[in-house]
Amino acid sequence: MIKKSYAKINLALEILGKLDNDFHEISTIIQTIDLYDTIIFKKSSDISLKCNIKAIENENNLIIKTIKLLKKKYNYPGGIAITLDKKIPISSGLGGGSSNAATTLLTLKELWKLPISKKELLNIALDIGSDVPYFIHGGTALVKGRGEKIEKLPPIEPNLKILIFLPETYTHNKTTSMYKFISRTFFTKEEYIKKLVQQIKLKMPIDSTLCHNVFENILLSTNPKIS
Repeated sequence: MIKKSYAKINLALEILGKLDNDFHEISTIIQTIDLYDTIIFKKSSDISLKCNIKAIENENNLIIKTIKLLKKKYNYPGGIAITLDKKIPISSGLGGGSSNAATTLLTLKELWKLPISKKELLNIALDIGSDVPYFIHGGTALVKGRGEKIEKLPPIEPNLKILIFLPETYTHNKTTSMYKFISRTFFTKEEYIKKLVQQIKLKMPIDSTLCHNVFENILLSTNPKIS
């Protein structure tokens, strides 16, 4: 079975505060884009992962974590052989790992005939990672909380053109390291998000000045090469 695992962009991202579980409360508008990894699933007695990028053929890969979680949770006797053709750049903020996990979760539910309800599917996705529940839905969505509150939005007008430019920089554990710089001064009250959601719902042209990402200034201050 061959599946496409799509990337995403955050059209806007605000942090509203800190939750009791040490995670941050976010409000973000996410959109899948037409950049994707290809994942080939083949039935097997063992678990294996082959990738065109050898550095991510390891136990920390979210694909492997997803397989092992499902295998243990549902006492599945067999395994799966995965071939991953990685096109989404690693540690780029485009959600490649989370998308791979969601694609694996949905595909194994089908292949292994697992009795997973929709609610349980989203709970499992959240256990794997905060962005994974979104990828169960895909498309245009308002995502809140830790990532578990998802409101589907109308598709964005197809004439919206977005240029994705990835500088040749690398930050180890980028998401974790960026959140360490978040303080109360960065918390906002969805002023960008609410206006942008309204524009999307009314099918209005998107005002690019509302595409605010809280991490932009942090990234510029911590990684001078970006500017």
